[in-house]
Amino acid sequence: MRHTERTIETFRELFDEIAYDWGFDGELAIYEDPDEGYSFSKTAIFKEDDEYYWSYKTQNAKLTQEVWDKFVAFVQLMKETGKVRTVYMDGVDFAHEAGETDCTIYASTKHALSLASCSDACGVVKCKLIFEEWTHPQKEDLGVNDPKDEKAGVRTILGKLEELGHPVKEEEA
Repeated sequence: MRHTERTIETFRELFDEIAYDWGFDGELAIYEDPDEGYSFSKTAIFKEDDEYYWSYKTQNAKLTQEVWDKFVAFVQLMKETGKVRTVYMDGVDFAHEAGETDCTIYASTKHALSLASCSDACGVVKCKLIFEEWTHPQKEDLGVNDPKDEKAGVRTILGKLEELGHPVKEEEA
C-alpha cells in the first residue's frame, strides 16, 4: 500500500490530472502492461495491493473503483475508436479500382452482398481504412467532429463510455 492523502473520485478529476493540470499537449498514447498497469508521458495508473493509484512524477493518489473502471473502459475505446476502421469492399473494386476511381465501402460483408449487384460474383474483401488528415475541412456541423475542436474527441469518448454502461456525471463532462 502506498502512502497517499488524496483520492481521485471522478473520471473528470483523473482526466484533469492527465490532460489539463500538467499541460499535456501531445497525442495520448497509452501503453498497457498486464502486470504494471498503464503509462503515458510521466504518468502511471496501476493496481497495487488491491488498491488503484494514479502517479505523476513524485505525486500519487488513490483511485476509486468507479474511476478505475471508467479509465479501463476509456482505454478500450481509445483502441476501438482510433483512426483505423474496418470496412468491406467489392473484391474487383479493391483489386483494380481502389485509388483510381470512385468505389463504395460497406459496413459489413452482408451489406456489400445486399447493396452491390456484383459482389456475390466479385467477392468481398475486408480492409482497414486509415484516417490521415482533413484535405478539405467541413463547413457545416454534419455530426462529425471538427478537426479544430480539441475537446470533440473527449466528448465522443465520454458519450461512448455512457453507451457502454459507464456514465459520466454531468460535473465530470
